[in-house]
Amino acid sequence: MDDSERVLTLSDLVSGKDKVEAVFIKELGASVMLRPLDLSEQARAQGTAFKAIKVNAKMPMAGGTASLADADVSFNMKDYTIAEAESQILIASMGLSCNGVKCSVDDVKKIKPASAVKAIAKAVLRLSGIDKEVEQRLNLFRSLTGRENASSDDAVRDAVDTIDKGHDATSI
Repeated sequence: MDDSERVLTLSDLVSGKDKVEAVFIKELGASVMLRPLDLSEQARAQGTAFKAIKVNAKMPMAGGTASLADADVSFNMKDYTIAEAESQILIASMGLSCNGVKCSVDDVKKIKPASAVKAIAKAVLRLSGIDKEVEQRLNLFRSLTGRENASSDDAVRDAVDTIDKGHDATSI
């Protein structure tokens, strides 16, 4: 019987997050043991990342359909940058498997360099099979805010410039 014919048991399905994999993190010069996130962990992490985005949708007339084009989207870059970092820290803490010891958010905050936390979070998302979904949502957000061609680094630079000039970063 090949893998395409194998039927999973309930035990197989619910033990998926217990499967760990060694992943080399270039920023650390070593491998760490990571596990995939389950759906509730994924939702928690995404909720953390998107808490800085405010969408006020206009209710359609009876029989009409709502459109994102009619929504008022506001975005504070400073709040979003902090929320995104909190999300990456949360993803890393949930995904790190340290010989059976739970890795806390406070533990992850101590990891240096900071780019290692980002790399760990990215690897956890890849293991969880949601890295492409996250990229699609990010692209949707960029299109809603008129930043289709902006990288995350470009958006951060623009927001910092705006804040440095004494302006609010809302609607950047």
